[in-house]
Amino acid sequence: MAGSTGTKMLHRNCLIRTKNTPLKSAARTVLQLRSLVTIFLALSCFITLFSCARKQGKIIGIKIYHYDGDVRLLAQKWKDIGINTAFVSEDLAANNSFREVLQQNAIPVYVIFPVFFNPGELASDSTLYALTDRGKIAKDGWVEFVCPSRENYRAQQIAAAKRLVSDLKPDGISLDFIRQFVFWEKIYEGRSAETIPRACYCSHCLSDFSMKTGVTLPDTFNSVKEKADHLVRYHDARWNRYRTELITSMAQEIFRQVKKIKPAIRVCLHAVPWRETDFDGAAIRVAAQDLKMLSAFTDYVSPMCYAGMLRRDPKWISSVVEDMNHRASDKILPSIQVYDEADSTTFDRDDFATCVREALAEPSLGVVFWSWPLFDKDPARMDIAKAAVGNH
Repeated sequence: MAGSTGTKMLHRNCLIRTKNTPLKSAARTVLQLRSLVTIFLALSCFITLFSCARKQGKIIGIKIYHYDGDVRLLAQKWKDIGINTAFVSEDLAANNSFREVLQQNAIPVYVIFPVFFNPGELASDSTLYALTDRGKIAKDGWVEFVCPSRENYRAQQIAAAKRLVSDLKPDGISLDFIRQFVFWEKIYEGRSAETIPRACYCSHCLSDFSMKTGVTLPDTFNSVKEKADHLVRYHDARWNRYRTELITSMAQEIFRQVKKIKPAIRVCLHAVPWRETDFDGAAIRVAAQDLKMLSAFTDYVSPMCYAGMLRRDPKWISSVVEDMNHRASDKILPSIQVYDEADSTTFDRDDFATCVREALAEPSLGVVFWSWPLFDKDPARMDIAKAAVGNH
């Protein structure tokens, strides 16, 4: 009987386990689903918060070089538009009342620092001029450049950048004209690459290149053009490397020196708005801005995407940002034109609205408006900027 009873109890326990197994399995499934839902919701919240953080972190900048009006009113207008960063001249950065109001409104100040564009220095010493491949001094209209290989001038500019950061204590420094000579503002789509002048071919650059590379030029050459043609034909890659290293090393030294003085300072670099293959690789071949190298020595790269001035479709802006992002990942902060004084009819309000949207599209870090006085030419564009910025 005992064996029979034990067998019955064992059989009953097995039945109970068999009957309860589907219920337990279902319960486990429900718990697993709840866990998955919880994880999904948590991830959704994280993604939403991350997205919001990116949007809140967009830099909405304005370039301004002179101002003698009510700074408090100016700051209110900027905040109404959504402008949160000012790129200013050294004179404005040195204006205590201007800086005080911007600080009260939590608007960081970046000082625009021209590197190789220096008309004043060239007026006092014309031997500093860069020289083009046609043997002409690097001057075209208002654009005039110092040769980037002159050690004394380079040291002088590095010292000036250090002094600026030490004295004015800006939130950032924005390096302008840090390239080889080119009047890119007058180079339009469709321009033949070989017609764009290149620099610098002065005797100092040629001697420095020969010393650093061992490349010598034939003694029979009498003109700059002959020397330039020889370099392009036989030593183009090494010559381009030399020219770009002059620019990169200057950016590197300024970056290191200002970071020593103020580790938290941000460094922005103004870039010619040329994609990698534009004008047969002119970003390197002409401007000598190698963004892959320069990106290590800057926090932001700011292509000057002035669609109206360059007669470009506004949608071109996002293509520049995307292209440059491949060379300087997560550092692209485009600058765009507000108004075209030369011809406002071909750069109307709709064009401007498109420019803002294209500039803000990912992977852009924001937008910088060039410049505040141009908003006064057509105040309606303030509302256009505000609407576009608000949607991002």
